Amino acid sequence: MTTDAELTGRAATMEGYDDIRHLRQGQDIDWVRRHAPAGWRTVADLGCGTGALLRAFLDAEPAATGLGVDGSAHRLARARAVLADLGDRVRFRHADLRHPPGLGRRFDVITMTSVLHWLHPDEHAVFRWIAAHLAPDGRVLLTTHHPALDADGLGGEDEIVRDAAADLGLASPEKFPDLLRRHGVTPMGRRARPAADVAALLAPALESEIVRERRPAMRPADGAEHVRFHLATFGDHFSRLAGPDRQVAFFDAVARAAQRRLDETGSLYPMTVRLWRLRRRE
Repeated sequence: MTTDAELTGRAATMEGYDDIRHLRQGQDIDWVRRHAPAGWRTVADLGCGTGALLRAFLDAEPAATGLGVDGSAHRLARARAVLADLGDRVRFRHADLRHPPGLGRRFDVITMTSVLHWLHPDEHAVFRWIAAHLAPDGRVLLTTHHPALDADGLGGEDEIVRDAAADLGLASPEKFPDLLRRHGVTPMGRRARPAADVAALLAPALESEIVRERRPAMRPADGAEHVRFHLATFGDHFSRLAGPDRQVAFFDAVARAAQRRLDETGSLYPMTVRLWRLRRRE
C-alpha cells in the first residue's frame, strides 16, 4: 500500500518521467529537432530533464557536443546515466533557470521545451541568458504551452485538480481560485502565459523567425496513468492543497477526475503547443 510519505517523496523528485513523457513532451522531440539550423555543432538544452531531447540532437549529428542544464538533481542523475555512452560529447550543469549561471561560451542551438511556465514570473532572466550565450548565427528553439482558459483564467491541469478538490471537499468549483490563493499555488493557466505575452517577454533580446503550432490531445490510457503523468510533471505543485496527510487521497481524486473526463470526452483538456524559432535581435 502506498503511504502519504511515499507519494510526497515521489512528488518531490518527480520520478517516473521517462515512463510518461510520450503523453505530452515526448511528442515534440522530432518536431523541435527538425527546426534546427543547418550546420550546427553545439547545443544547450535548458530544462533538459532526463536527456531525451539531447539524445535526439546528438544522435542526429555524431560530431556535435551538448550541454544539459536542469534544476532537478534527480533528473540530471538520470540524464547522466542514460547518456553515459556519449562520453565527453555531453556535459551537465545543475542550475536554477530563474538564475542561470554564466558559462563563458556560446551555442549554435539553445533549446527549452516544456519549461517556460515553471519560470513564471521570472522568465526574463533566462531570455537574457539565452541571448548572451547564443552564437551569432545560432537559433533558439522554444516551446510554450497555452491551455484553453475559463472565466477564472484556469486551464489544462487546473481543471483536473479543481474536480479533485471538489471530490475531497477542499473547495467547491466556485471557490477553487480562493483555495489556490490561500496555498500560494499559481494556476497553470497563469503560468502558461498567452502567446502575445510570451512574445513581449522575448522582444527585448530575441526575434521570432518561425512560429509553428500544434493542438495535441491529452489522452492517457486511464486515470491511473494520468496520476503518473501528474506526479512526474507537476510534482507537489498542486498536492500541497490537500496537506501532507492526504496525499494518497489527493492523487486518488486526481485519478477519478481524469477518468471521468476520459469516459465523457475521450481526452482531458484542449491545449495549444507553440514552437518558436528565434535569433538574437540585432
